[in-house]
Amino acid sequence: MRRQLMYNIFFPLLVILSFQLNAQQPVNISLGLNYSSSQKLYHNEPLLLTVTITNREAQENNRWNRAIDRRLNEMDDLLKENIISAENYENEKNQLNAVKRPVPSITLGSQDKPWSSLVKWKMINSNTGTEIVLPVTILSNPFPESIAILDEKGYYISYFGISPQDMKQIRGASTWQLTATMGSERSNDIRLEIKEEIMPMAIAETEEMWLRIGQYYWHANNAENTIQFADRILKKNPLSLDGLSLKADGLILQKSYLPALEVFNKALTEYYKQNGVNSEPPEYLVESIAWIKKQLGQ
Repeated sequence: MRRQLMYNIFFPLLVILSFQLNAQQPVNISLGLNYSSSQKLYHNEPLLLTVTITNREAQENNRWNRAIDRRLNEMDDLLKENIISAENYENEKNQLNAVKRPVPSITLGSQDKPWSSLVKWKMINSNTGTEIVLPVTILSNPFPESIAILDEKGYYISYFGISPQDMKQIRGASTWQLTATMGSERSNDIRLEIKEEIMPMAIAETEEMWLRIGQYYWHANNAENTIQFADRILKKNPLSLDGLSLKADGLILQKSYLPALEVFNKALTEYYKQNGVNSEPPEYLVESIAWIKKQLGQ
């Protein structure tokens, strides 16, 4: 009786979920700004944007179908144990199979026109309603896949940015609402406040800011500037794990694999010194060292 009651609750719940899923958008866009949902920037500070696309309907429908499959497996056991009759088993099985949902798949982009090129930008002044053309460029590192297959497993991310030089094109202090769109679909809104002044020295000459700018240039595939800001960090703090990793990343951009391996190994050694030999190092360090060794044929 208790198991039958569980089904009586489970089945109406599926019906309710089915109604809710009909409202899902085919493409879901998530927008991030410097890894935050709100940001204040100076006029000479780079802007890093991330666009993530998924097919939430496919993901939800897949979870829905898996829940039904779990219930069907449970019913098989109940039938074998003679807890439910063959008639009830067939009735419930047919009802559950009838409410299974298709898992849609959407393909975006092509080799000639990558999906990231379909992203458009809207930037509206929060006070005046004025819209401007945003000088956003696609950042090539890591290089996004050209074709996005959005099924229940599809998850794609692309990086975009505005360089410190282009940020100066946005005049005056202002607050903006920033949105990414793809066709009729739009992302969450991001609140962006741009200060009128350039970055004061007290902020510009910090490890945190050097790391942020260096990471921007790494995403922009600019090895020289990436290494330049990494060296600034290491000059101030030679044992900085962030500085060492950033420099090694810049060396990889130059295809200087052996020097990059030496720097990553130094970062790994320093990590163990700071955290103990029994601690687990960051996955990124381990994977990067393994990748470089492969490139070197080691």
